[in-house]
Amino acid sequence: MAISDIPANTLPEPLQLALQEIIGTVGPVLEWLSWLLGGLFGLYVVYFLIRLYLDYKRINVLKRVEKDVKFLKQRSLSEEELEQLRVILSTKVGVAKKKKVGSKKSVKREVAKGSSKKKKSSKVNKRKK
Repeated sequence: MAISDIPANTLPEPLQLALQEIIGTVGPVLEWLSWLLGGLFGLYVVYFLIRLYLDYKRINVLKRVEKDVKFLKQRSLSEEELEQLRVILSTKVGVAKKKKVGSKKSVKREVAKGSSKKKKSSKVNKRKK
C-alpha cells in the first residue's frame, strides 16, 4: 500500500504537510541517485567492452607469435637468415634490447667474440690444408 493510495481526508493535516515535504525532498534525491547509479553501471559496461576488445587483440597477437615459433622450430635457419631475423627484431620497438655502445661489458664481449671467430677460422684453415 503506497502513500498515494491513502485518501487525503483520513490523515490529519499536519501529517499530510510533513509527508508532502518528505516526499518533495526525497523524490529528487532518489531520482539523482538512480541517474548516478545508472551512469556508473554504463561506465562499467563501456570499461568491460574495452577490456574485451583489448584482450581479443592480445590473443590474436599471441596466436601469431605461436605460429611464428612453430614455423621457426620446423625450419632450421642459416646464419644469414638468423642475422636478418636479428635485424628485424631489433628494429621493432621493445622486442630486442639495444646494446650499450662503449660500455666495458659490450666491448669485452665483442673482443671475446672476435677472438673466438678468429680461432675458429684458423682451425678451419688448418683443416683445409
